[in-house]
Amino acid sequence: MSKPTSSTPSPIARRRSRLLAGVVAAALLLGACGSDDDDGAGADTTETTADVTGDEGTGVDGSNGTDGGDGGDDSGPAEIEGEPSGDDRIVVVESGFGSWEDVRDGVITTGSGVELANVSDETVTNVVVTIKYIGDDDSVLGTSVGKIGAIEPGGTGHAGGAGYRTKVEPASLQISVEADATSSGAEVIEYDQEKLNRDDRALLNIVVGSITNPTDEDIEVSLWCVIRADGEIVASTQNTPLKIAAGATHVANASSGGVPGDSADCSLSTIVS
Repeated sequence: MSKPTSSTPSPIARRRSRLLAGVVAAALLLGACGSDDDDGAGADTTETTADVTGDEGTGVDGSNGTDGGDGGDDSGPAEIEGEPSGDDRIVVVESGFGSWEDVRDGVITTGSGVELANVSDETVTNVVVTIKYIGDDDSVLGTSVGKIGAIEPGGTGHAGGAGYRTKVEPASLQISVEADATSSGAEVIEYDQEKLNRDDRALLNIVVGSITNPTDEDIEVSLWCVIRADGEIVASTQNTPLKIAAGATHVANASSGGVPGDSADCSLSTIVS
């Protein structure tokens, strides 16, 4: 594998993955929590390692992804195609990752993204998404954790890992989800996404947009975007938490290092602690 000669990361993996349901094996659990001090070049977020205690998970291989389906009736959310996540109210619609060589030292770094759907008839809040990067020998190369404030019935939410230095290209992802048993009061609000920019010098995917607080109270929000290249999820980016005054409009950009993308899908929700 040759080191890239320009400032643009060399994508060695662009994977959109069909999800295979399975149980997260105890042998794959990480025994400690902490922070990854080796974020990828240009990443502005911190990856966190976390333990998963026996939750049912979803494995990911390198085959084609699945898209959410339409259908259903007016009595509840539309029927959505997906795989188990560990929470009966949420399915994993799609996930993927992209790896590249860090131009500073040639270390392989991986970004990931996940799209979830709420198949229940109630808003699900405080959704914690744990993503494990799995090697060819089934070892855990690293773990990223993202939190989504809320997903409405029939709606989608996004999370991922911005840049984890896996040192080798992962073979797959393993995903598990936990959420509050009862609603925390968090809500989904609109994100006015304008465009996706690429800064090759800083090795960044930059989602540009704005948020308007429709309430008469100050709010705190969480913005997540999955980054796509040729329709496939290759990375994600976040901007959380953001505090927005009552009635105010706030420019909200989200950026992270990773495989160059050409589009982004975003979700935004309030945070209630």
